[in-house]
Amino acid sequence: MTQDASGRTLPLFYWDAKGLALSDPKRGVFETGNFGDLASVSVVEWLSGQTVEHASDDTDGPRLLAIGSILHRARDGDVIWGSGLKGSAAEQFDAGRIDIRSCRGPITYDFLKRRGCDLGKVTTLFDPGSLAHCLPVAETLDPGANRGKTLIIPHFRELASFARKNWRQRKQIVSVDCTLETMMARLVGAERVISSSLHGIIVAEALGVPAIWLRPMTAESHLKYYDYYYATERYDVTCHDTLRDALKADAPPLPRLDHAAMRASFPHDRVDELAR
Repeated sequence: MTQDASGRTLPLFYWDAKGLALSDPKRGVFETGNFGDLASVSVVEWLSGQTVEHASDDTDGPRLLAIGSILHRARDGDVIWGSGLKGSAAEQFDAGRIDIRSCRGPITYDFLKRRGCDLGKVTTLFDPGSLAHCLPVAETLDPGANRGKTLIIPHFRELASFARKNWRQRKQIVSVDCTLETMMARLVGAERVISSSLHGIIVAEALGVPAIWLRPMTAESHLKYYDYYYATERYDVTCHDTLRDALKADAPPLPRLDHAAMRASFPHDRVDELAR
């Protein structure tokens, strides 16, 4: 996307993994970044019409926080749209004056309520990754490209070890080191997805692909997964302990997504103020 005539950009806080260790450090680093976090750029640029600038903790002024378990990184003045809580990191949250338009799910919502945050502008709970199907690129994807395939998306912390342990399924493994658009092309039309990556589940389901939750091999908190599932009114989803169990399992029903409500919650009224 091209900047407007003023050259302004929209400061968006997200986890930029490019250059950081991808799973086992001996196996290399992220060349592109974690698609789930980069999805924030794609969705926000599409809805805002602005070029996104990666905002860090050192960025001056208010920022927009969208996709990711990054709520604990919020600070006074920030705008929250779809962000979620991250397990033990909750104790790091100390922002009081934040503009909350939506959050990932009811667990995050209840946490913010207990902290005394103003939730008066929140009309819907969802992860903005669920809007992947609405992006213009979705219309260019070949729905038959992955027909009949079962694809596996390990969490980035376990990619190398997972591939070693499950070498027979190596052709089915999809790396998270890519853009959202690349991931969509790799998943669209698949028979099902098995994922220990939360956004592997979210994006698959956004594309209409049934997704099965695989327990991460690492000590990844389950809170964020339940936060997403509860927001889609699914309260009895099973986390499968092993790939063998997941391969035998049936996927839960696809969520009913209110894309109009999700889009309507975007803070368009703050874009001009935030852009700089």
